[in-house]
Amino acid sequence: MFAIEMVEGKDCPKECPHCPKECPKPDTDKHGPTCDLLLRLCKTMFQSGKVVILDSGFCVLQGLIELRKVGVFASAVIKKRRYWPKYVPGKTIDDKMKNEELGATNSVKGKLDDYSYDIFCMKDKDWVMKLMSTYGGLTDHPSHPAARRVFKNNQGVYTNKFFKYKQPFANHYLYRHAVDDHNHLRHAIPSIESTWVTHRWPTRVFTFLLAISEVNAYKAYIYFKSGEAPDLKDMTLNQFRRKLAMSLIHNEYLITEEEATRSSKRRKRGRNEILHELSSAPPHAKKFEGTKWNLTATARYQQYVCKHPGCSIRTRNFC
Repeated sequence: MFAIEMVEGKDCPKECPHCPKECPKPDTDKHGPTCDLLLRLCKTMFQSGKVVILDSGFCVLQGLIELRKVGVFASAVIKKRRYWPKYVPGKTIDDKMKNEELGATNSVKGKLDDYSYDIFCMKDKDWVMKLMSTYGGLTDHPSHPAARRVFKNNQGVYTNKFFKYKQPFANHYLYRHAVDDHNHLRHAIPSIESTWVTHRWPTRVFTFLLAISEVNAYKAYIYFKSGEAPDLKDMTLNQFRRKLAMSLIHNEYLITEEEATRSSKRRKRGRNEILHELSSAPPHAKKFEGTKWNLTATARYQQYVCKHPGCSIRTRNFC
């Protein structure tokens, strides 16, 4: 998971009678909320020529065109909610494709802001699947296996029918579950978010980000290390968690820092003990001259005022 955006609730209602001028109002989106969200999340991919597979929540043609302007291709599945999305002749496509064979495909070409796009449609078992896309064509995917649909005829016998997905549809079915798979791993028991019981909002956000980082580390470890050790592809998340925990416990960088700190404290403590070891002066001691004591004091246990600045204690100890 490369990018997320946290959404917070509003601090006050839309029409606030108490502070209409003081309450900050959100800036108006330049291309609409969905388009701007897509641009923010895909910012690190600009001019890369990569393809983004989107679900129906991002089915806004203007958003796909804005991504195309910055060098990012995209495809989004089209679904009718109350109305068909803008620029999509959904009813016309359904009427044209309803009598086609299973797996039959067609496309509607168009232009928006001088950028070309396609609306790909495919006859499925009981519906017509539609994709809006700024890349690809109706060619077979080279490595995607044949799709299967099960039909029941008039005699009650089930039969299988196979067909090949075209490129945009094959990519959609290959990668549409990427975020769902990530969330499934994040919620796998024992998950950080469920075991760290809290009612504090900042802590919940922290556990969410920590769980995302854990799954990202797991995915990256398998992706980059599987070439060296093919068996790593079968490593489960719990196995990776154990390996990560042991690596954090026996972290050589932290151990080196701790040893350096301990040795520094030992040296400092030893130096302090040597420089500040208190002893009692011998009887009749008056002062220390050169290498020996001046023992001319009248009293046997004569005390003197401490020479430390601001100290008025009388003592016969020295260091």
